Amino acid sequence: NAQFDSDGDSTFAETNDHKKTLSSGAFTISAKDTVAESLTFTATDPNSKTGTSSAVTSNPAAASKLTITQQPSNTSAGQTINPALALRVEDQFGNLTSSTADVTVAIGTNPAGGTLSGTKTITAVSGVVTFTTLSINRVGSGYTLTASSTGLTGATSSTFNVTAATLIANITADNKTCDGTAGATISSRTLTGVLDSDDVSLIGGTATFADKNVGSGKSVTATGLSLSGSD
Repeated sequence: NAQFDSDGDSTFAETNDHKKTLSSGAFTISAKDTVAESLTFTATDPNSKTGTSSAVTSNPAAASKLTITQQPSNTSAGQTINPALALRVEDQFGNLTSSTADVTVAIGTNPAGGTLSGTKTITAVSGVVTFTTLSINRVGSGYTLTASSTGLTGATSSTFNVTAATLIANITADNKTCDGTAGATISSRTLTGVLDSDDVSLIGGTATFADKNVGSGKSVTATGLSLSGSD
């Protein structure tokens, strides 16, 4: 009487393979396991004497499908999706394979006509792929990403949202000769956080120094600034 794999995910190939009659002091059985793991066989004779085999390795089956292990999270337009989208190349039973397949991602559901940027095709390393540079340039709710690889069943992510990027306005002011007023002249206007493809700029506004007294390194406050451009 033979038994093995106490966690219960393995079976003998034939109905009565767990019971064998010795032939010249030996017997042969067939078994199958759906989990890649190391296991042993234990045999017990009618006198309750037992023997245990050396470890036997059950290897993954052929690569069959892609499985997402880290879903994309909500992000801002133009910002890298973080945590990064991660996938595994698995066999039909869900075991991680050692595949080196090329995996490609694309936008699936695209609610705002966004463009996916970053490295979109990566070669799996020991069956694992992580996309660390992906971003989407348009604000929208309900985006999904799809992953595909030749000969494998693909995967689609859960939905996520892309929100507006944060813009920070910056100004500098000209030096001036003290004239008894705090008025300042804006010399430059810049925006931090503008996407490379967007046409937007900072215009207008009036500025004042912190006070009208003589000094260096004085702070300047601007009001009435506005945005201009097609985006």
